[in-house]
Amino acid sequence: MHFSGSETLAAGRRDTWDVLVDPASVSRCAPLQITRVDDTHFRSEARVGSGLFSATIVVDIELGQLDPEQHANLIIHGRGSGTTIEATTTFDLRDGDTAASTVVDWSCDLELGGMFAGPGTRIIQDRAPDAIRQLVACLRSQIERAAA
Repeated sequence: MHFSGSETLAAGRRDTWDVLVDPASVSRCAPLQITRVDDTHFRSEARVGSGLFSATIVVDIELGQLDPEQHANLIIHGRGSGTTIEATTTFDLRDGDTAASTVVDWSCDLELGGMFAGPGTRIIQDRAPDAIRQLVACLRSQIERAAA
């Protein structure tokens, strides 16, 4: 699955970058709590579903290529109940049309494997647009508040 977009924020690159690479900031907007393992590795663990249809999902996140205030690459490996998650997310920052604005071009390539890959893919494809809108709105709020 591939998701991508471009967002213009009323904030400079430094404020934008600082929020996007800070797991505590991103965690406030994400459906899973993210904890720092070291400077470039993070982990998230959560129980999803209920009853017979619940599972614990563990997600490891690595900050790959980093070019501060310009580019970041996140490598994501997850697992839970016979299903694997492999994803790469990138974002590139560039100057916006005004002095105090930044454009973030982002993309995410996601692949599920294992016994729940088919149903999981359908669920993600169905719910991703709303989840992405909510994540972007929350991050925008944090970034623009930090820039104020």
